[in-house]
Amino acid sequence: MKKIYGYIVGIVVGLIIIIWFVIFITGYYKTKHNKNNINLENYTQATDSTYPADEDINESFYLVYEDGKVVIYKESDRTFYDYADINMNSIPAEIREQLKLGLYIDGEENLYNFLQAYSS
Repeated sequence: MKKIYGYIVGIVVGLIIIIWFVIFITGYYKTKHNKNNINLENYTQATDSTYPADEDINESFYLVYEDGKVVIYKESDRTFYDYADINMNSIPAEIREQLKLGLYIDGEENLYNFLQAYSS
């Protein structure tokens, strides 16, 4: 009888550990994904709302500092998009660290404004 209780307790503890692990992993991904987003309010220029919306506005981009260059990937499928001519020594330390970890930028216009603000 004690063996049966031992098995039941082991199964319950195992299920609790598995559920906790799944919750931890999904929460970690969401936190990491949102942590690297930058607030572009300080870096974007005013836009004229009379222009029609661009189809690529929903495209997100992922910038990362690799092999001495800032590489831009399309977030949707992680394909190469372009290189950015950014001097890492001339940008604020916070943004430099975000580029080393990976920086998400929503929309082609926000990407353009970021690159315009920090390109050499």
